Amino acid sequence: MRQSVALLSILSAAVFASAQTAGTRPAFDVTSVKLRAGSAQYLAFRSDPGGVHLEGPLSFLIRFAYAVQDYELEGGPGWAHSDNYVVEGNAAATTHNPQEMKSMLQAMLEDRFALKMHRETKEGSIYSLVVARKGSKMKAWVEGRCVNSVPGKPLEPGTIACGYRPGLGTLDSQGVSVAVLAEFLSSIMGRPVVDKTGLTGRFDFHLEYKIVQATAGFQAAADSNADDNRATIFTALKEQLGLQLKSDTGDRKSVV
Repeated sequence: MRQSVALLSILSAAVFASAQTAGTRPAFDVTSVKLRAGSAQYLAFRSDPGGVHLEGPLSFLIRFAYAVQDYELEGGPGWAHSDNYVVEGNAAATTHNPQEMKSMLQAMLEDRFALKMHRETKEGSIYSLVVARKGSKMKAWVEGRCVNSVPGKPLEPGTIACGYRPGLGTLDSQGVSVAVLAEFLSSIMGRPVVDKTGLTGRFDFHLEYKIVQATAGFQAAADSNADDNRATIFTALKEQLGLQLKSDTGDRKSVV
């Protein structure tokens, strides 16, 4: 079954009043939403315990605030994917964690754009991530090679935070699970990727692949990579990590 988030209605793009929230939901003390001239392909974000700064179309802002993928958004007017906005939210307190910051951003978007939406679950096309026929090539993480980062606490000099660092057709990962890899693959494949490898624990790996279909915000970079002779993501996963993507059906989330 596929779960989706659909944009029921965006009543107005120009309702730029001060942010309001219901109950005890946290809210920014100062907000700013401005229409930005230029291509919607330009995306940027910056977040810290005291505020957020984002640039991009409303669809990008929604993806960031609600932690959904582009393919999970259904409906909504055309301008929600094309018009660029510069959004800033600042809070007097500087102790908000990332989840609180996203909740504050949700409240601002719902107020400024009169945004209303709900989530649905439907059955649809997905990818299953499985171990390839010749076996996994994933290297087990060695404890101490990276450290788990703590929000608001800087890393000690010389240490590396566990996690993945994506580039243009590259993915460097230290101390991550296959489930996290599947989540990253979902963001570039245009459909959910479900971990069915049965592999447990954490891994270190480097992945290089050819970009054959641009994801949101990377059209120009993908076009400049037209002569890239690297393997496709399907082949790269099999040859470099011993994993395979198989077309399948299953639950899909979407926002309507």
